[in-house]
Amino acid sequence: PLARPTPLEILAAPVHEVIDKRTSLHDLHVAAGARVGWSGPWLRPFAYGDDPQEEYRAVRERVSVMDVGTLGKFLLTGPDAKDLVDDAFPTRVDDLAPGRARYLLALDEAGYVFDDGLLCSLGAEGWYVTSTSGGADRMEGWLRDRADRCGFRAHVVDLTAERGAILVAGPLARELLVGLTDDPIDREAFPHMGVREVTVAGVPCGAIRAGFVGEVAFELHHPRSRGPDLWRAIVEAGAPLGLAPHGLDALEVLRLEKGHPYVGQDTLPDDTPAKLGLEWAVHAGKRFAGSRALERLAGSPPERRLVGLEFDRGGAELRGVPLRVDARIVGRVTSAARSPILDRSIGLGWIRREPEGLFPEELRADRVGVRVVPTPFYDPAGDRLRG
Repeated sequence: PLARPTPLEILAAPVHEVIDKRTSLHDLHVAAGARVGWSGPWLRPFAYGDDPQEEYRAVRERVSVMDVGTLGKFLLTGPDAKDLVDDAFPTRVDDLAPGRARYLLALDEAGYVFDDGLLCSLGAEGWYVTSTSGGADRMEGWLRDRADRCGFRAHVVDLTAERGAILVAGPLARELLVGLTDDPIDREAFPHMGVREVTVAGVPCGAIRAGFVGEVAFELHHPRSRGPDLWRAIVEAGAPLGLAPHGLDALEVLRLEKGHPYVGQDTLPDDTPAKLGLEWAVHAGKRFAGSRALERLAGSPPERRLVGLEFDRGGAELRGVPLRVDARIVGRVTSAARSPILDRSIGLGWIRREPEGLFPEELRADRVGVRVVPTPFYDPAGDRLRG
């Protein structure tokens, strides 16, 4: 028997039609000549011309803008909202001050990673959680399920469709925004991983000083209906600074240089934080959904782990290629790209522990030599994104 009553609309899910998901900026992307395609359930720009490297250079050298309205966005309120956050995620919550954000892992009850995002403390207003673009539905279900099971007096409000989000990133990002807002956004007033309300070009925004690209970045979460006005104002103000929007093709290289894994692309369904090298995102001093499972697994070192890779040659065409030691398959390339700033091909991939207990460091992908190297590849100290 079913553990809980299940609505007929859920049981009839296979007959539902697929709904195209587009952000409020979709028509502007098309008008700008973007090559649009599917990324999970969303139609998104992959590139705005024939040279994604120009978009990449805008992020690394000047300033760029990206539509990240596809991110899952949730507001958690109510007297037990903090307890819900504390239970649902392994992230440390008790020392997260209002106006601050922290990287968030989402683990199921077996201790396996199913999503990541940001956790923002809004003080008396509650908690703001973001998820990956493809993981919003599961994140909402997870939060509602934990609230229901534990009896928390908390409300989970899905703002994914109601709110847009625009990323402004690059060495000149702050210079651009200073001309569009009267709110203080200098490094001291608005540091890395800060959260605050700002008005940009007349549009009220919940701003987060975070991003996926390794440069100074501001995520501007705003009312969906105001998105086109905000995008146009940013593009116009950024033109003298050499602004160029970037799409998913450039983002793939940018996030790889920082060693950021994509959940679902670089991960497997039974990946734990230890397998992904993300133990630092788990606060061992508290109980949460999945904590007991992690404790049981702690006595057995992972037999597989995600690592940084450096290739003798090649690039994106190596994604999905098996990794070998001699003739034995010991892993697989999950992401690969040519890094312009590093002038070499890099990637991520998983490898298995050898019988003698060590992980291999010299491998081959087809006929290409591969070395296991530390990540991040670019700016390992994080000085640029904190600038």
